[in-house]
Amino acid sequence: MAAMLRDGLLQGGDGTFDIEAARRDRLSAPGGDVDYRLTQRGSDELADFGIALEDLPRRRPLIRYCVDWTEQRHHLAGALGAAIAQRTLDLGWVQRQRAGRALLVTDEGYAGLRERFGVELARP
Repeated sequence: MAAMLRDGLLQGGDGTFDIEAARRDRLSAPGGDVDYRLTQRGSDELADFGIALEDLPRRRPLIRYCVDWTEQRHHLAGALGAAIAQRTLDLGWVQRQRAGRALLVTDEGYAGLRERFGVELARP
């Protein structure tokens, strides 16, 4: 989400958790103090990445955010977050672990995230 904000794919907030502005938000729960929106550039970039926005389910909001409890920053949720997660799984950039919700970033994922989104992840 931070890279999407940095690159102008999303707008509406800076991705940080502000306790004063978000009295009703809780860590690891859907937030409500920031209204993020997808930009035209974001729509174009995501289409190029293989995500057809018109095919995403309408039963859930396109963009939601949750506060990541480890970093206390916003992370992308909603239909768009799920679509990006599924696309990275389909590309083999991440793999599900046997237990829990953890994902393992593959070598292809490190390269793909860096080249596509400018995200440089530290390797464990």
